[in-house]
Amino acid sequence: MKQRAFITLLAFLLTAPAAAQEKIAPVGPQSDGPSTQPVPRHVTMQLFNQPSGQRALRQFQRAKKAGRLPAAQAATPPPDFEVGDTRTFQVRNIDESTQSTLVYDAVDFTLKRIEERFYLWVANDQLGDVRERDIDSLNTALAKRTPAGSIDPQEGVINNDETIFGTPPNVDDDGRSDVLLTDIKDGYEPPENRGFVAGFVDPNDLSDNGRGNHRDVLYLDTFPSVYVENEGQVEYRGVTSTSATAAHEYQHLIHANYNPNEATFVNEGLSEFAEVANGYVPRPPTYLANPTSTPSAEGYDQRLLNWNNSLADYQRASLFTNYLAKRIGLMATGRIARQSKSGVAGYEAVLSEEGASLRQIVFDFHTANFLNDPSVDSTLGYQNADLQGVHAEPTRVVDGRTATSTPDTTVSVKPGAVRYVAWDRVEDFSLTLNGSSRVRARALLYKEGQSVAVRELTLGGAAQELGSGNYDRVAVVLAHVQPRSSSAAEVTYGASWANEKTYTVTTRKYDDGTISQNGGFVTLPGNPEMLTRFDNPNPEGASLGSVQLPLYFINQFSNSELPEDAPRDFTFVVRAVGSNGLPGRELFTLTRDDPRPFSLIRNRSTEFLKLDLSDYTGTDLPGSIFVGYRNAGGDDNSIVLANSSYDEENRTYLGTEGSWTRLWDRNLQSGPSLENRVLPVRAQFLTPRGAVPSVELEGGSLQASLGGDGGGANVDDGSVVLAWKTTQESNLERFIVERKPGCSGGAAPGAFQPIDTVDASGAQTSYSVTDDLFSCNRSARRVRYRLRYVSENGVSGQSEAVATVTPARLAVSGNKPNPFTGSTAISYTLPEERDVRVTVYDALGRRVRTLVDGEKQAPGLRTVRFAPDGLGAGVYFYVLEAGGDRRTGEMVHVK
Repeated sequence: MKQRAFITLLAFLLTAPAAAQEKIAPVGPQSDGPSTQPVPRHVTMQLFNQPSGQRALRQFQRAKKAGRLPAAQAATPPPDFEVGDTRTFQVRNIDESTQSTLVYDAVDFTLKRIEERFYLWVANDQLGDVRERDIDSLNTALAKRTPAGSIDPQEGVINNDETIFGTPPNVDDDGRSDVLLTDIKDGYEPPENRGFVAGFVDPNDLSDNGRGNHRDVLYLDTFPSVYVENEGQVEYRGVTSTSATAAHEYQHLIHANYNPNEATFVNEGLSEFAEVANGYVPRPPTYLANPTSTPSAEGYDQRLLNWNNSLADYQRASLFTNYLAKRIGLMATGRIARQSKSGVAGYEAVLSEEGASLRQIVFDFHTANFLNDPSVDSTLGYQNADLQGVHAEPTRVVDGRTATSTPDTTVSVKPGAVRYVAWDRVEDFSLTLNGSSRVRARALLYKEGQSVAVRELTLGGAAQELGSGNYDRVAVVLAHVQPRSSSAAEVTYGASWANEKTYTVTTRKYDDGTISQNGGFVTLPGNPEMLTRFDNPNPEGASLGSVQLPLYFINQFSNSELPEDAPRDFTFVVRAVGSNGLPGRELFTLTRDDPRPFSLIRNRSTEFLKLDLSDYTGTDLPGSIFVGYRNAGGDDNSIVLANSSYDEENRTYLGTEGSWTRLWDRNLQSGPSLENRVLPVRAQFLTPRGAVPSVELEGGSLQASLGGDGGGANVDDGSVVLAWKTTQESNLERFIVERKPGCSGGAAPGAFQPIDTVDASGAQTSYSVTDDLFSCNRSARRVRYRLRYVSENGVSGQSEAVATVTPARLAVSGNKPNPFTGSTAISYTLPEERDVRVTVYDALGRRVRTLVDGEKQAPGLRTVRFAPDGLGAGVYFYVLEAGGDRRTGEMVHVK
């Protein structure tokens, strides 16, 4: 039996204690992904496509054609039910059934409402949980009224669907469908399984094979669709989503009357369209944000009619069918359901009747998904308010400031799919295209202050001049317009343009693209700024070209009570680094609304908002800057801190002007700290091309070795020798050797700082530097070095090669925080691989924990966490034993 559970909204805003140890609240569960709400699943087309479903549908069609249905046989008149009557129905157990074994449960129902086109039944075991008001509301939606935007708001879902798509099978000749409200057995067991079936149609109900009910039946879920239960308290969710599900599933029932072999994409697309035609909100097409598929998200590089039963498939089918209805009208779109032809053939049959072409529809659909501006062309955008935010991301973006041409590039486009290629910040642009005739192309030309110009392109021939002047963006749509084709098509494109100045691009990031598992999303009291420090790759001339912001808002999490349309505004901030290493004065700010369509957060792949800073290109920046954002406006939809793993050093600060704390010093509400985390902002720096030195290191390496007067092996007591060789140098005047951590108190903590300068002397030259200044920072866990190349005019580049040196003797860095409440981290450094044991004792010398038990560990920095679960407050001691060496430390646990 399905377990009833509900995860309540977390308290988002907390009273703020002392700043350094302020506790912040995680959003969503820490092990099951950010979403905690039930997740609807679709199964009707799976049931239709199973062997048993196909047999049942074929049997129904044969009986219909042969006149063996009750209507043709003048059989006994259907029963004349009255409200309050009871009846037993056979209900498919979705959870226990397989393709080869179908499980049905005999469920008793009571008739609650009778309408001209349907009976509304409620399972007897649900009568104590489903309210009469919800039964009334559902009955009204099905029989009498639908939301504004419906084909007819004064009609219900049943009549509207029949008006658009046709009539249901009516296998029992009673002229009514049976709508059954029941707790569908679908395996919903939160938190392990949050998936549930909101409704379905069973093809066996249309056959007399003895497995179903031999009636037109629409199954709608009660738990968790209509209500949930939390600690014995029933909480009601209303029936709006249930009514939308009824519109969706009833189209499937109607479709089964005409075409049992319909392609899933077409059938599901029409069911998605049925929801919109009845005034319900369309499915957000978030798949357009993913040009290509990844392990965590389906992209739009799919065949148009491809079906993997993924969320992206439903979104694509929904968007295409809604676009189709915009082009040929609602009633013509509904005729597709009554077509005996399937898939592409069904589309083409209806479009031919309307004087339209599927090739043109596909081409315009893909263009509309990128441009989405009906003021440019009514066919190239959406009027529906819920689809006005639709914008596909380019498959490839070329930054026109970094070059003046794109070499010939060949791409493959799947049948009915699309590729978008964009060039930003270009002048006097020309393009060459060659490839398959199955691909059509058009250019979208963006100029500031002007409407987007649309240019049809040809494949083959000479370069096509797209016009003189400066363009913010030139985007090219490459659409494969033959969805029934069996193979992909190739297109080769090349481009050239003019720019007054070009740049080299350096991108800085400190994350792996994923949000941390434990406390990866947290809310912060007081809505502080969130900033991450970046080292400018060229302080003499680099500026910001763009940034990627991990921007999330409270209403995007399913345990929020804020509506989807709550404001999502923010202020982007760039600050200088102050003399104390903390965020200093503002360099510039931008206040914006998040332009992305609303979506719930359902995975831990970082969803970045890219902010173009082209207008700031040329703005001088200091050697280190802080980049991030803060809330804008006074609404409650505040920004959620997203954080990723990063253990090099603390780079993220939270706070307000003059009051900053390190992210590594903050604790979660549950106790764990956010040490070794970072706000995963990404920054793109642009450096003017031509002045940048070019250097090639032999082997691409920078070598570090230990030296010193005594020739000893301890970094703490000796010096470090840096050595490198070059095989190529141009436009080079000198090298700057940099190290972190540095010694200057005025620099940002953990930043690289220059320690020496070496003049360049030509190709095939060996260089070396001895760092005798290490003694200024004996407590460093490790020391890192890198090279910067400087040209005659002062513009610099940076080596990707980084040399790292760690202490050559066992060292303990202590524990942080200390004192501590929930837990603390003990850090130590190993000079070489050793067997390690870490033990914790109380003040009386009794062993209370063994944290590491004889484990062989590689050299370098190591951290082990101690959580005194079940232990009282007081002084504790840890003992580190490694290869015969022994170190101890003292910790204080407070409550």
